Amino acid sequence: MPQYLMIAEKVYKKIKEDDLFSDTPTEHLNNL
Repeated sequence: MPQYLMIAEKVYKKIKEDDLFSDTPTEHLNNL
């Protein structure tokens, strides 16, 4: 698996665990 996919999966899981999904996903990207 490419490294960027692993990173993306970690980010996705972290956001999902924190229940941060909303109508403005760009805000979460800015918070990384």
